[in-house]
Amino acid sequence: GAYYLDNRRNVEAIRPLVEALFESVPQAIMVIRSNVDSKNQLQELVQGVLGTPPPRYETEKEGGTDHAPEFVSRVLIYDPQTGEYQQIGEGRGRSKKEAEKRAAEDALINLKKKLKEDQ
Repeated sequence: GAYYLDNRRNVEAIRPLVEALFESVPQAIMVIRSNVDSKNQLQELVQGVLGTPPPRYETEKEGGTDHAPEFVSRVLIYDPQTGEYQQIGEGRGRSKKEAEKRAAEDALINLKKKLKEDQ
């Protein structure tokens, strides 16, 4: 910021400095976006490849105690052929977030398998 201000807010003067900073970042990091988060990965696949609305999650408490609850989550994707949402994955966890993450992971496996079969 100081270098930018010292150069009278001239972006072109600081461009070599900024570009050098980005060159030092490994390309693999620049490419990876949502590979860490299975829910984002599933959403990108559903909307980008299938061109359908985002997946829906149905999560409910299935058991456990108040101190150690157990949740089950089902992920549904829109099927344009039937006009309805169909279950593609299921997951369990100690929190809603964990159950949804596991459901997304299961859905990714199932959806990729289905897409491969359809080719």
